Amino acid sequence: MNGDKEITLQANQPDATEHTPAETQSTSEKSRSGLNEQTCFCGKDKTTLVRTKCGVTLCPECLEMLHSYCKVCNQAEQTSQGICGEMKKSKLSMSLPGQHKGGVIKITYRIPNGIQGEGHPSPGKPFKGAVFEAYLPDNENAKKLLPRLEKAFRGGLTFTVADKGTEAKVVWDCIPHKTSLYGGKSEKGYPDPTYLTRLSTILTSKGIA
Repeated sequence: MNGDKEITLQANQPDATEHTPAETQSTSEKSRSGLNEQTCFCGKDKTTLVRTKCGVTLCPECLEMLHSYCKVCNQAEQTSQGICGEMKKSKLSMSLPGQHKGGVIKITYRIPNGIQGEGHPSPGKPFKGAVFEAYLPDNENAKKLLPRLEKAFRGGLTFTVADKGTEAKVVWDCIPHKTSLYGGKSEKGYPDPTYLTRLSTILTSKGIA
C-alpha cells in the first residue's frame, strides 16, 4: 500500500539470543577460573562445582535437588537451523473483523533459497525459500509482542524445512501466525479474541520473554 511504513529486520544477526550451557569446574582449577573462594551454599566440601546459566554456583547434589525449577536455566534452547531472511513490518489502514478501531500490522518474511542445516530432513541439501505474510491488530498488546516475534525469528523458531514431495521447502514452525485477515480461528484469520494471549503463552514457553 502506498504510504505504508516498513521496518526491516535481518535474521541471524549477531544479537540473536544465545544460551550458555552450565559450566562444570573442578575445585582444583578455581584460581584460574574465577571461582576461587566460592563454595556451594550448603557448605559441604565438594570436589566439583557447577556454574549455572543464571550465574549460581552449586554442587551437583544441590543442583539436582534445588535448582531444577529455575525459570532461566529451564528455558527452551533456541538453535538457529540455518534459515536466513528478513522481516518487514508495515501498517494497513483497515480494521480486522471483531476490531472496532485501529489498523492492521502486516509482517512480511522473505526467506531466500538456502542449504538445510542440522535438524532439517536432509542436511547439506538445498531448500526453496518463500515469502510469508502475517497480520496483527494495531493495538498496544500486539505491539508488545512484536519484539518477541523478532527475537523468535532471529532465534530460528519461526520457520523450518519440510520435504514436499521431491522438493524441500520452508514452512512455518512452532510460532503461530495469522496468515489471513478473515475466516476466524479455523482459517488462521480473524476474529479470534484469544489469539494474542495464546501467542504470548507460546513465546514464553519457548524462552522468548
